[in-house]
Amino acid sequence: MMELSKKIGKILEEYDFSLCGDITERYTEKGQYDVELETYTPEGEDFIVSFTYDGTGENFITEFVDYADQFDAEKHAEMWIEHRGKNGVPGRIKDLLKDAEWIKDTLKKVTNALKNQNEESDNIINGSERI
Repeated sequence: MMELSKKIGKILEEYDFSLCGDITERYTEKGQYDVELETYTPEGEDFIVSFTYDGTGENFITEFVDYADQFDAEKHAEMWIEHRGKNGVPGRIKDLLKDAEWIKDTLKKVTNALKNQNEESDNIINGSERI
């Protein structure tokens, strides 16, 4: 079973993301791991981020950033329009879009925090600052 670094885990926790189960290695592709991260939106959506990475912290960050960059709030809200008012889905389109924008903003915040911690790690070599 693969685990995330403490730094990455702490950042995800700060933004209320948690792992959905274990990070599992793909049967068809050795060295590739599936991860699902879960959070709840202000409107109560159980939002899951799902991607594959190579097991390294650097690639985890790259894949998370790619996911966040590709997230389209309007398409996400549109996906739920037919389900408005059912099973906990907000009844108003305005609320669906507001919630999707919250997701986009949160993904950006997590992305920035992950990138910043990665840059900090890159600036340290053998315990000393890189010049």
